[in-house]
Amino acid sequence: MTQVTITIPFYSGLSYLRGALDSLQRQTCSDWRAIVADDAGPDPEARELVASYADDRIRYVRNDTNLGLAGNWNSCLRSAETEYVTLFHADDELEPEYVALVLDGHAKHPDAVAVYTRAHVIGESGRRMVSLPDTVKRFTAPYQRGDAVVLVGDDGLASLLWGQHVFCPSISFKRALVGPEPFDRRWRQVLDLDLLARLLLSGQHLVGLKKVGYRWRRHSSSQTAQLTKELVRFREEFAVYEEIGAKATAADWRRTARVAEQGRILRAHVLYRASASLLRGNVATTRACMELLRHHGDAQA
Repeated sequence: MTQVTITIPFYSGLSYLRGALDSLQRQTCSDWRAIVADDAGPDPEARELVASYADDRIRYVRNDTNLGLAGNWNSCLRSAETEYVTLFHADDELEPEYVALVLDGHAKHPDAVAVYTRAHVIGESGRRMVSLPDTVKRFTAPYQRGDAVVLVGDDGLASLLWGQHVFCPSISFKRALVGPEPFDRRWRQVLDLDLLARLLLSGQHLVGLKKVGYRWRRHSSSQTAQLTKELVRFREEFAVYEEIGAKATAADWRRTARVAEQGRILRAHVLYRASASLLRGNVATTRACMELLRHHGDAQA
């Protein structure tokens, strides 16, 4: 019996979708099914692209109206009928062992709400790339003595906020433990961070696998790139850290509350963005970044 569904929320970008589906078909473990969930996007050829694979494990569905990011992600989770489900971003790729890795992880950690793999960052062409933020993520990740690390309780959530080291689309959720509508429609960028924090605060735990199973694509047309450019990303991150900090304080999770209040990783990233914008001559963005830092510096004080 198939155990995992790879759901692929999609809006646009047929060439990336093809790459995602190609990587899915290269899996060393064939115990999967997939759903491409088209959120009423502008590419009518998406249906034909999925059909061209002639693989009855891959199903195409199209929403009648645009549900937005959170709405489509929640719909993906509800559409899955297997025990485990992954929200595989349509512009990313899976390493050939991804399905085998997460199924093995779930088998070894049956009580975990989710397991996730490490990830390589790739560029538009698919080649591996390195940036300062990605390097920081790697070095702030918890040290793994064995083949996995467990994020649980105050220490686990504080670790997550300290480095944001989990590549969220690599996560395979235990569907019954996250519910039918786990993603908050208020957010455009921090949906997964908000969800992981709520799961940890509720007493659940996450398991990070040591091996790389995912290829996360950084490119200029992604929603993350656009929201970063508009600084929406950073405003949401400061807001969700404030909410998480308040919940942590109420739960007497002192380490998490302290990390959330300080928000050092957020401030460092905004400062990095300000510096990069200044080097490119984009004075307006640099000023906006510095104003954002001043505002949250005042709020912290």
